[in-house]
Amino acid sequence: MSYLVENKLFVFTTQRRIREFLGSFSNTLLPKTMSVGEFFSRCVVVKDMLTPSDAQLLIFMQEACKRVKQTQTKLSIPSEFFAFLKNNDYLFSFFKELATQKKSISELKFSDIYANYEEHLEILELLLETYKEILSQNGYFDEITKCENYEINENFIKNYDEIEIEIFGVLSEFEWEILSKISLITHLKISFATSKLNKKLTDKIATLTDKEKLLDYHKYRLDFSDFSLENLGQIPQNRLVLTRAFSLASLQAAYVFEKISTFIKEGIDPKKIAVILPDESFAKILRLHDEGKMLSFAMGKPLNDTLFFRAFKTILTCLKEDLQIDFLGDDKQNLQKEQSFFKLINFKEELFNRFKFLYDSTADFDEFCAVLNELCASFKHSQVEMILNEELFFMRQILSKKELKFSEACEILLMRLDERSIDDVGGGLVRVLGLLESRGLSFDGVIIVDFNDDLVPKRVVNEMFLSSNVRAKAGLISYLERENLQRSYYENLINNAKKVAISYVLNEGKIPSRFLTQFKQIPDTSYTDDEYLAIFSGKNRAKFTPETDFLPHDFFKEALSFSRLKTFLSCPRKYYYRYVLGLNEPPLFGKKSNATYGNAIHNALFNYYQTHKIFKLDDFLPFLSELNPLEFEIARQKFRRFEQNENAHISLGWQPFEFEVAKEAVVDDVKIKGVIDRIDRRNDEFFVIDYKTGTSNDPLQLEFYKYLANASEAKFYDLKKDMNFFEDKPAKKGLLEIFSEIKQYFKSPSYEQKFSACPFCPFFAICRGEIRGDDR
Repeated sequence: MSYLVENKLFVFTTQRRIREFLGSFSNTLLPKTMSVGEFFSRCVVVKDMLTPSDAQLLIFMQEACKRVKQTQTKLSIPSEFFAFLKNNDYLFSFFKELATQKKSISELKFSDIYANYEEHLEILELLLETYKEILSQNGYFDEITKCENYEINENFIKNYDEIEIEIFGVLSEFEWEILSKISLITHLKISFATSKLNKKLTDKIATLTDKEKLLDYHKYRLDFSDFSLENLGQIPQNRLVLTRAFSLASLQAAYVFEKISTFIKEGIDPKKIAVILPDESFAKILRLHDEGKMLSFAMGKPLNDTLFFRAFKTILTCLKEDLQIDFLGDDKQNLQKEQSFFKLINFKEELFNRFKFLYDSTADFDEFCAVLNELCASFKHSQVEMILNEELFFMRQILSKKELKFSEACEILLMRLDERSIDDVGGGLVRVLGLLESRGLSFDGVIIVDFNDDLVPKRVVNEMFLSSNVRAKAGLISYLERENLQRSYYENLINNAKKVAISYVLNEGKIPSRFLTQFKQIPDTSYTDDEYLAIFSGKNRAKFTPETDFLPHDFFKEALSFSRLKTFLSCPRKYYYRYVLGLNEPPLFGKKSNATYGNAIHNALFNYYQTHKIFKLDDFLPFLSELNPLEFEIARQKFRRFEQNENAHISLGWQPFEFEVAKEAVVDDVKIKGVIDRIDRRNDEFFVIDYKTGTSNDPLQLEFYKYLANASEAKFYDLKKDMNFFEDKPAKKGLLEIFSEIKQYFKSPSYEQKFSACPFCPFFAICRGEIRGDDR
């Protein structure tokens, strides 16, 4: 940008871009700057009108919907305020987009896209006019009506001899109209960069100049005084990126810290390194592992991570689901996660009971405010208190106009708090940014995680009223153009960087973004997954002492169960915790329903075959009395297939013989034991059956059970989906080979960790250092 004009204003996309710009000056008077949002807000006025609060806008829009009855009958827009509040966004966004693009609803009535299309548009047109009328009668304007009633704030514009705006993205037709009027008052320039992905901007500028086409990947400056175009030169085009796939999303955190360290070793200043998050919720994982305080988070910390929010949400969950919380009880066997949470934070029973007493009553603001302030005061967090006070001001306006139940007022407040964040950026030099925060910025080192097809770009949710076809015909920005705009932001970051590392999740449900094919990819093979997991093992974390300090243990002294064998094979360190040290696994909250269903099915089959030799569905159904009505209906449908498959199996001569039977055997001098779900018999042959109501199965288990029962066959019985027999491919190693290797291993056991098992391990916190060696 040029700096020759003394009284000049520079306008940038974001505050971060402003700070980057001002950072280039030293020992001189800093130029005047402003964000583009503030600029467009200050350069227009609507005379004799006031700006309403968010609460007032909602009330006005709902009132308009009530007056236009067809919105409820034809468009299914709820009239009840609580339901309306949760479904109002699409109305405001639809009307605002039309207003800022200088389009009327009547301009959309050109194609019968679907039956009743024109009727629906006429209803929306009437709703919009009614809403505008209500706003005007009350002396207010908003972002929708401002586009029609504004005037240029000449006093503000005349403060500057020249204004230069850096455009990074697209401008609405309303914004172009404002710029055109400003250019008649003062000298106006805009600077921008071209890209194949942002044709909406470059095509618009081409129509203002004598240029038919602008060069891609160049920076230009457009002077509105004569519409001359200055080519400021070509912009960098780095197309080389390191790429790394992970099966577990959380492993990308290890990748981030490794790449930061690598970039710094290669000479990049940490202040010039950025971590870009397509999904900003990933910041939570990075925070957990940022022990060295390397990172600063532009998005702050979600308020929903605070104890206040969690307590508020847990209270509402308990009351909504009518959960009985025993604050004095200590039944560890049937511990609810909600009850456990309240105990951990020493929550007061009296405060819970106040919420319970008010829950179904009509909300009184003073009572509502008092109980929420008391809850907030329990956690002593000044920023949360400040945000709560802001939201309570919103609720005061709502409750002064609308009668709501206390429970509904709580849900509205919770919904709004869920979208807020607190200023907790962290003190590191490496910046963590969402995509929009990174617009216009450049870094020497760029690390992007979650570069998956569902996030890069984020798909625009189809609006209720306009299809892509209608958008194209109406001249509105299309979904593809919006997605390409996101792609251009990533492209700018990559083009300007010296080093780029990109990670993504690759599994059955995730694929890398197809946008990645636009760059030259080099697979990053620096470290294995296990090595990335090991990065999280800090030097002061709880660790095992050398081998000689392991407790003595005879693996084969007691009869070996398959679960004990499987634990050792999955991770020797986990085996040491569970079977050598004898540590109990912590309770698993929220898993009761699946286990209950599986036990009910097992019990039903066991009891049925005590008195029946063949399977008849009608006779079997009474044995499913442990299931709730929904589970019962699902089971009834599934067991129709079971009846066919089971009787086909019995017709081959097999007869159910033993159920839930404990067996012991000796295999290669190793005593083994187990409880087998079912053994069928045909003459002198035995058939082992293991019922499966979940997804876990191991072919080695079938071999183990065959030895136990001296059976000729062993199969799993799928009671979750297909209701039929199945068996996996044989295990890579047979049982005899495994026993031989274990005997050799225990001559000098090391109890090493297998990091791939960590995400599912109940001892994760101890083994990986969430519990530290220096904790007291």
